[in-house]
Amino acid sequence: MFLIKSLCLILAVSALALAVEAAPPAGDLVEMEIPLNSESGIASGATRMGGQFFLKGLEGVGLFVGSPNMHFRADRVVMTFDARPLLRRAMKIKSAKLVFHADYIFGPDDKREIALVVFDRQLNELTEESLSSSEVKPVATVTVSSADQTKGGQAEGKVKEFEVTNQLLEKIQAGMTSISFRLQDVKAEKEGNPNLKPTGITLDKRPGFLPKIMVRIER
Repeated sequence: MFLIKSLCLILAVSALALAVEAAPPAGDLVEMEIPLNSESGIASGATRMGGQFFLKGLEGVGLFVGSPNMHFRADRVVMTFDARPLLRRAMKIKSAKLVFHADYIFGPDDKREIALVVFDRQLNELTEESLSSSEVKPVATVTVSSADQTKGGQAEGKVKEFEVTNQLLEKIQAGMTSISFRLQDVKAEKEGNPNLKPTGITLDKRPGFLPKIMVRIER
C-alpha cells in the first residue's frame, strides 16, 4: 500500500512539473487577429461621382483603389474593424499592423503608392460620405508592386502591411468600439487618369485575404 501511495505521489508531482514547464511564461506575446467588424465592414467607390458607393466592392470589379477608367474619378476603399475585444487589453497591446493583399495592379508602372488614413471619429456604418470625408489623419504609405499580386489565387503574392499601433491605442483609450481606415492611390489622386485606362490596385476579397489587423498582446 505504501508503495502504491508513493508511486501516485511521484506521478502527481511529475504531472505538475510538466504542466508548469508547458505553461507560457508571463510576459510572452500572443498574436490576435481583428477582422472587419461585419460583412459590410468594407466598401469602395468614387469620390468624384455621386452614387458610386458599393459595400463589399463593385460587382465584377471588386475593391478598387485608384482610377478605374475616368479621368477625374478617384476610387478609395474604406474599412472598419471591431475594437471591442481589445478594450480591456489596451495596456497590454505591444504592436498592431493592418495587413492586406493586392489582387491585381493596373497602370503603366509596375508599382503603385498606396496611402492609409485613419478616421478621427467612430463610424457606426460605412457610407458614401466616408469616401471623401476630411475627418482623417495620415498613417503611412506603402509600395505595391507587380510581384505582390495574388491574381485571385493564381500567384503567391505578398502581404502588405501598415504599422497602426498608435492609432489603435488612441481610439481604444478614447473609448471607441471600432476603428476605421481608408486606402488611397497617391499618384492616381494627383494626376487622375488622362489615358482612360485603369491605374491602381484591387484588393484580394477571398476568405482569409481581406484586410485585417494583427495585434501582438502581452499575456
